[in-house]
Amino acid sequence: MSKINNITAYVPTAPTATTILIGSEDSAGATRNYLVSDLATFIFTLPMTNLTLTGDLTVGGTSTFNGAAITNGNLVANGNIISYGTNTYNGTTTLADTTVDGILGVTGATTLHTTLDVTGDTSIGGNTSITGATTLSSTLGVTGATTLSSTLEVTGETTLNDDLIVTAGAITFNGWTTINSNLSVIGSSILAATNISSTLGVTGATTLSSSLDVTGGTTIGGNTSITGTLSVIGNTGIGAGTANTLLVLGGLTSTSTTALADTTVSGLPKLTGLSTFADNAAALGGGLVANDVYKTATGELRIVV
Repeated sequence: MSKINNITAYVPTAPTATTILIGSEDSAGATRNYLVSDLATFIFTLPMTNLTLTGDLTVGGTSTFNGAAITNGNLVANGNIISYGTNTYNGTTTLADTTVDGILGVTGATTLHTTLDVTGDTSIGGNTSITGATTLSSTLGVTGATTLSSTLEVTGETTLNDDLIVTAGAITFNGWTTINSNLSVIGSSILAATNISSTLGVTGATTLSSSLDVTGGTTIGGNTSITGTLSVIGNTGIGAGTANTLLVLGGLTSTSTTALADTTVSGLPKLTGLSTFADNAAALGGGLVANDVYKTATGELRIVV
């Protein structure tokens, strides 16, 4: 091949895809003309062991990596990336729409600045911390223990198929609460208006700080001690027999008519408010009836006949 002399006489020009280069296939070959675009295509088809780029790489078409793609700097992909091998990113990676057909393994921390949509099942093997609000549009199934460090607010119905155990702290129900089975309370309980449709069983001591209103029949199977005043507005019946004895350790005051069957008084009875009459006729004339008790001026007790 002949040598081109005096190359400094030619004006330097940046090559384009249609620029023609003159060369030969070997030292003894004939002179050939080569397009820059053809040379570029040929160069990128050559086998390359290591390729180092110090500047930007812009690829207008599809790039295929059959092996591992390792980037130590930032990788910005504004289009689609299709990878059939392993990709290792040691620096920051910004991805637009990305589809992963296989397993996505992330060994470090992952930060998502927008929504994460998962259409299939999601399994999390370790602890999960959520610092913001979380909305579940469907069922939440938890097979293991669940710990809530703050308030649990439920605006709809809640069904518990097993025991609800509260070991510490208060549990507050502001609305209706329906319990179809047993309610066991180990500690103190404060109840506002409470309706119990079935039996209320209390095995320990019960303290009522206010009134107890009972509209139906009340049966007390054991002893009943009243340290204050017992006021009975209506009739009160205590059955006959030693098993149905009314024991009064303090004073018994009756402001109305009181009918007593067999009565044993172990202390000194006091009858206050008795009317005084001279005899039976005077008592009848004064408004008493048979079996009423009155006294004479000398303190003698008599019964109207």
